[in-house]
Order: sequence, then C-alpha cells, then structure tokens
Amino acid sequence: VTNYPTLLLAFGLPGRTTFGFNYSSNSLLTPAFPNEWEFFGRWRPMSQETGAAFDLGSQLGYNLSAEGVDAEVSLGRRWGRLGLIGVIRMLTDPDTSGRGTQLAAGGGATLRLRHWLSLQGDYVAVTDRPDDQKAAWSAGVAIGIPTTPHSLSLFASNAVTSTLNGASRGATTVRYGFEFVVPITFSRWFGAQRPPSANASPEAQGRGPVRVIV
Repeated sequence: VTNYPTLLLAFGLPGRTTFGFNYSSNSLLTPAFPNEWEFFGRWRPMSQETGAAFDLGSQLGYNLSAEGVDAEVSLGRRWGRLGLIGVIRMLTDPDTSGRGTQLAAGGGATLRLRHWLSLQGDYVAVTDRPDDQKAAWSAGVAIGIPTTPHSLSLFASNAVTSTLNGASRGATTVRYGFEFVVPITFSRWFGAQRPPSANASPEAQGRGPVRVIV
C-alpha cells in the first residue's frame, strides 16, 4: 500500500487573513522533489457570514517543488443547503523549473444533507495541460464528529496533494483517502469556547487538516 499524506498547518490573523503551509512527504508533482512544500497566504475580503452577497477569497503562495509562485481567486455562494464555488488559478509549470506559467479553472459544490453530513465534489483543469495529464477531480462525504469540533472527510480523487499545483493536476489512477480536521486555536484550551458557524470554512475556524490518500 502506497500513501500520499498532506499536512496543512495554518494560522488565522486579523483582517480575514490566514498564513500557513502544506507539506506532502510523497508528491508526484516533480520527480526530483518527493517532499512537496507550499507556503501561502490567504485573504477573504468578502463573506456571506458578514452580510455580503457572496464569498470572495484569494491565495498567493510559493511551491518549492515547482520552484515558483501559485495564485488563486475564488468566488462562492450558498443557497440554503447548497454551496457552489468557482476558482481561477495561475500556476507555475513544474516542468519548466519556475520559468513558465499555466492557467487552471474549475469549481466545486457542497450539498448539506444534515448539520453534520455533507456531500462534496470538485473539478479543476489546467487549460494547456499535456495529453497525458488529466483534469483533477474529487468527490466524497464530509462528516462532523458528534460532541467534538473535529470533522472527517472520506473521498475518491485522481489528484495526489492538496497544494494549488498538486490539486490541479489529475493522474490516470483513482485514489481513495480521508481528511481529518483538528482545531488548533489557543482559545480551545485557554479561552472561552464559542461554537464555529455552521457555514464557516476550515480556515475561518482556525483548523488544520491532515489528508491521506492511498
């Protein structure tokens, strides 16, 4: 059995900003770098939680394996139990060692069946990808663990890592895995407890997931 774990550690800061990194100890992005690192900053200037008509987010980061900068702009909106999101990404081409860029676009959906149970799926494709590279997709079920702030996602995907670059490039093999989300906020241990919003994203809640694909 071969696994492809990805660890995300992120810290929420004032102004709806988040800084953190993704690390995978078994990445297929570039043959010379099996240990993939992505350092990023995220900013969400608009959110439905604060009365805006939609969610607007952005990410800017540096991928050590691709040796270049990756960026994303996302636009999302929720209607009751249904949530939709679209993304546009500017990626460093890993085959050019930071000297070329590629454009990727895609979207995703979440259908909340219960407060603690959701179906999720996404699809992203690099516009000028080579013939042997597939569009990336994933589909699964997200579960909120009762009486805890943790959540668990079980999914299938043809992508390997959760970085912007890795999650935009699909392989011919379908892999199965799980993602476990653990809050790491200081207020959990030292401050007053405040339950997160039911619609809050993992980044907004100060959570860091561990993702393992087999």
